[in-house]
Amino acid sequence: MHKKYTQANVFAFLKSELISHLEKYHPRLIRDASFICMRSDVAAQYFCKQAELGVDEKIAYGEAKCILLQELLFSKYDIIKDIYTKGHQKEPFTEKDEEMIQSLLDECEDIFHRYDLSDKSINSPQHIKLYSELKEKVQSILD
Repeated sequence: MHKKYTQANVFAFLKSELISHLEKYHPRLIRDASFICMRSDVAAQYFCKQAELGVDEKIAYGEAKCILLQELLFSKYDIIKDIYTKGHQKEPFTEKDEEMIQSLLDECEDIFHRYDLSDKSINSPQHIKLYSELKEKVQSILD
């Protein structure tokens, strides 16, 4: 393994990346410290093992990042926030807007349950239908 990489500093870097992603796309998961540590640890172990084997740093990092963000690319929060900001929110984004988005997430859970929500469903016809249904429901709630 390259001298500049240690399990601890790779773990810290990947953990920071995961936290940043969760803050933006999955804010409800940000409180799950065991999930964050477990996922970061698995990704860091993978990266370090690949580095020890002589795999190119960029390739090892890309693969570790895939492990880190597995099933976290699709975001219920991001869809609801997108619908809300396009139709009803004015700048700047406030704590009240955040509370509304969290409330809308709860209100729309019945729609989310009817769909296969995975990273693979992004940009599929199913995803487009989901977005349309959510948009309609959010508009009806806010109007």
